[in-house]
Amino acid sequence: MPGGIGNHAYCLAKELSGLGFEVAVLTEQRERRSGDWLRFVRANKDLTIFGIRRKAVSAFTYCHRIVKANRLVRNTAWDAVIFSGKFPLWLNAVLPRTTSIAVIHGSEIKQKGLFRHLSEYSLKKISRIVCVSGFTRQQLSSQYRSIDPDDVRVINNGIRNDWAAGDASKGPQGSWLELVTVGGIHRRKGQANVIRALPRILKNFPNAKYHIVGLSIEEEQLRKLIRRYELHDHVVFHRGLYDDGVLDLLKRSHVFMMLSEHLENGDFEGFGIAAVESMALGVPAIGSRDSGIADAIQDGYSGRLVDPKNTEEVAEALREIVDNYPRYSANAREFAERSRWKYKVNEYRQLIDQLCDERN
Repeated sequence: MPGGIGNHAYCLAKELSGLGFEVAVLTEQRERRSGDWLRFVRANKDLTIFGIRRKAVSAFTYCHRIVKANRLVRNTAWDAVIFSGKFPLWLNAVLPRTTSIAVIHGSEIKQKGLFRHLSEYSLKKISRIVCVSGFTRQQLSSQYRSIDPDDVRVINNGIRNDWAAGDASKGPQGSWLELVTVGGIHRRKGQANVIRALPRILKNFPNAKYHIVGLSIEEEQLRKLIRRYELHDHVVFHRGLYDDGVLDLLKRSHVFMMLSEHLENGDFEGFGIAAVESMALGVPAIGSRDSGIADAIQDGYSGRLVDPKNTEEVAEALREIVDNYPRYSANAREFAERSRWKYKVNEYRQLIDQLCDERN
């Protein structure tokens, strides 16, 4: 699944199907080989999947999506149509009005020009709005004052039911400390903030290592920081890791770091599902206080929330977690277990049932 939004949509569709709903999915077909796509469709026979290939001319792709979505909405009496992410939200602007739910992750909010008008118009047509965190709802309300807050509900993102659980008894030994971040290498994800805090962290843990997993979007900027602070022996980049490799690295790590930033262009971390995935393995997390991560980490329980640019605060939070590691690790596992999709889907089911009752 392509990224957090795609994974969210996939898990939600699978769980709703498991509850007995008939689920049709309109998605982008990214697999280049038809055999890969057919295997994906056959592996998900509980879903009716319509894949739209990208055309050389983007306008043709959008037209194809509009035509297919219009047929789906008109031809079947769905309990609800769910739009997840900014492109599906914009698609709703040109579709017939229907009983609908928009899932807002964060990237849909700060838009300009035509896209802002499309977002606002589409949101007004939506029956209910779901934000994946309280911070996301706060940002949505500040940007679109025409949206009725009573129509906005927070349902946090969930982790896959088959995502492994870990042993909560492990912990750092002496000055040995393994830190990790999983996510695209980008300023918003905050890897640079962890590197800036490393010199202070190394005063307490001289043998600490920081592992960075993700697509190399802005890797060179991080390498410049590493050279400036002379941290070559303490930062490791991991490329080409898939689920098994990420899982193995997380199991060998002690604290998950997500010191994300709210950028000038409005981009921010909507939730921070990677932090919850680490906690399922007994790995506590440290994340940014003023972001959607505040819903993914229970401060003082499963991890700590900090000012991502305050290196002293980051180091102190890390010291506290290490000094109380068995408690934080056990709490992290418990928090993550409550965040699995088999529980989260019930909140969507209640919302759909409510909409059906209102319609009838």
